[in-house]
Amino acid sequence: MIRKTNQKKWIILAAAILLEAILITGTGRLFAGAGEAVESLSTEAYMEWAGDIPGSTGEIVDTNGEVLWSREFRGYGDTYSLVGELKDVPYAENTAALLMEGSLLHPEQYRAAEGADSLEGTGETVVLTIDRGLNEDIYQYMKDRQIRSGSALFMEAGTGKIRAAVSLPGAVPDGVEGLPEGALLNKNFLSVTPGSTMKIVTTLLLNELDEDLAHEKVRCDGRYERPAGDITCITQRGVHDIESAMGVSCNIYYGEQILQVLDPQADKSWEMLENMGFSREPEAKDVDGLICQGSSTDFDGSGSFSSTWSLIGQGQTQVSPVDMCRIVSAVVHDGRAPEAHLLETDKTAYTQMVSQENAGEVCQIWQNAYRAYYPAEEYHRDITVAKTGSAEHQDGVHKLLAGYIESSDMVFFIEVADYETSMVDPAEVAGEACRYLEQK
Repeated sequence: MIRKTNQKKWIILAAAILLEAILITGTGRLFAGAGEAVESLSTEAYMEWAGDIPGSTGEIVDTNGEVLWSREFRGYGDTYSLVGELKDVPYAENTAALLMEGSLLHPEQYRAAEGADSLEGTGETVVLTIDRGLNEDIYQYMKDRQIRSGSALFMEAGTGKIRAAVSLPGAVPDGVEGLPEGALLNKNFLSVTPGSTMKIVTTLLLNELDEDLAHEKVRCDGRYERPAGDITCITQRGVHDIESAMGVSCNIYYGEQILQVLDPQADKSWEMLENMGFSREPEAKDVDGLICQGSSTDFDGSGSFSSTWSLIGQGQTQVSPVDMCRIVSAVVHDGRAPEAHLLETDKTAYTQMVSQENAGEVCQIWQNAYRAYYPAEEYHRDITVAKTGSAEHQDGVHKLLAGYIESSDMVFFIEVADYETSMVDPAEVAGEACRYLEQK
């Protein structure tokens, strides 16, 4: 939603450029000289000149109208990675400059190389879907808990509107020198190793392609020996069905089911994976012009270790937080997933990601698993379902959580990348969001 407040200034600017072109080149070389004129009209001089035109300076506001950026106000730490000024910032270090081929805010006015500064003189107000109150609350909670690397994405399941996109380490609008690595990147638009949150996806595949899934049982002894490589599991031993396997995140159950059910139906599995946003190779995704990293997996039905391991959520599998939020939305909303939005809009497009029957059955499996195996004292009462995950990285274990808050129709995907030092579980971050939403 973009409101134009001054259109006449474009006519004035065009006239100024044309006049300078004539003065520089003469009328005979008007069109060739126009490019030189545009280049010679420096951004700084134009911004100073345009600033004198009443109503010419644009601004960025959240969904409630709170100003996140304007010429007079340079922004907040918690939203800086979304709307930050990109001038003089190394190109590859900034979310917008790194990921945007189009524009986060407006394809004609928002220039990646200049960030929010490109709105100066446009006279436009850009309305984001972000709820700054929620965003700030989560950001401050994570900072207070000494989380130095992590992210939290909260999206309305019914509309696809992103209400919070917290990324740490954050940045403040007082210069970029000395910032920690990644401070200008919003990690919610970068793909991550999903860990066992991927089992939400794999459960959808199994439930669709195995008519006897409800009756399938697998014994877990901690190791599934295979010529292609052993699958190991550190969770609760014993005989598991799909509900208990999802609840305790049993790798052995899922590994055997992938080999027995999904490998022989690899083509059908891939049809479903593609519908859920996955590709065989990493591909870019578009969220209102913001080009972000997509989801990919090397599952190929071959029975190889890497193929099996990928649908368990490790190895080469990468998941976009945006995609995971859409997948959870589909599970809790009859298989329908909304397109994600960062710009306020009255229109929402939907994809029938999985069948209504499959979504309903998996939602029930997930609810039963969550209620039976997730300690109530560790999860806020408003969390309807949640799925944990862990991913091994060179810098240590990353903890993840995907879930749904029915009372506010909010899906979420949270990563605490420095869990081994902060020792904060993503469920605590989700709980803080629930407390904020409760008060609204």
